[in-house]
Order: sequence, then structure tokens, then C-alpha cells
Amino acid sequence: MKNINTNKTKKNKKQKRVEFRLDDELFNDLELKAKNLNLSVSAYIRETLKNSNINQVNNINNPDFKLLATQVRKVGVNINEIAYVLNIANKKELLDDYYFKELLFNLKQQEQTLLDILFKKSA
Repeated sequence: MKNINTNKTKKNKKQKRVEFRLDDELFNDLELKAKNLNLSVSAYIRETLKNSNINQVNNINNPDFKLLATQVRKVGVNINEIAYVLNIANKKELLDDYYFKELLFNLKQQEQTLLDILFKKSA
């Protein structure tokens, strides 16, 4: 007959502690996501961190990358200025709500396209 060892194996002892602050909305979202997966908040954060695919920027010192980043930044500033003018026009009721939302959506798409280009070049 086999001798079954019922002693619990030692878990990886966590030696480092991380603390950070969240607003109520973000904390409640975090708690809900952890609860939906039957995990503690800490376990959820650890699993999310282990399974994340955050892209690192590898070519920051490349002159082409720096030039591209500068151009994307300038275009981003222009997009923000356009969004500001759209918000003012909307507040003064110079745009109907549908058209305003469509224009903002298009601006956000353009901004995302620029970010995709920037990070694709940096990889």
C-alpha cells in the first residue's frame, strides 16, 4: 500500500509587497473581476500580471523612432485641439449629438492608428 503524504507542500513564499491606491470605481471593478473568477484581489492581480502581453519599446534610441515619435506627438496635439473645439461646439449646440459623437469616434480611431504605428515601429 502506498504511503500518501498529506502534508501540504510549501507554497512559494511571497517576499515582496506592493501597495497602490485606486479610486472607488476602479477598486470595485477589480473586486468584481476577482470575485467572478473566484480569486482574491491579490491572486487576480498576480494572474493578470503573469498573463499580460504588454509590448516593450525596444528601439527608443533609434533616430528614426525618435523622429516618428515626435511626429506622432505633434499629430496627437492637433487631435486634442480638434477634440477641444468639438467639445466647445457641442456645448454651444452648434453640432447635433449624433454628428458630434461620430466626429469624436473618428478622432479616437485616428489617435489609435497613430499609436499602433508608433509601437509597431518601435518593436
